[in-house]
Amino acid sequence: MKKDYISLGLMSGTSGDGVDASVIKSNGEILSKNVSFKILDNQYFEYDSNTFKKIFELREKINRLNDLEKFKDNIKSLERELTMFHAKSIKDILNKHEVDIIGFHGHTIYHSYEEKISYQMGDP
Repeated sequence: MKKDYISLGLMSGTSGDGVDASVIKSNGEILSKNVSFKILDNQYFEYDSNTFKKIFELREKINRLNDLEKFKDNIKSLERELTMFHAKSIKDILNKHEVDIIGFHGHTIYHSYEEKISYQMGDP
């Protein structure tokens, strides 16, 4: 049997209203009879109304790949804000749980199947 790991995963979905965080304990053996999986904690951290507004205003401006360059200063500013929010959320959780690994994918600000690009804001 492999070692169990405690993992923290963070998700900021398309609703743009905040961060969902889950702490799980698992050995990662999802395809065997030796699977070990337990949810230890789930928490939600709500963005303030100003952050929520910034996310949606920026997302409305970015409709093409070249808009990422056009609004790069706005993106970097909001990216910093979201990164710090996630860091604070992580710190709150680490006050209650000792974790082995943290998963953070950022917040999708632009996605285009046709252009084969997805851009997530966040600096892990």
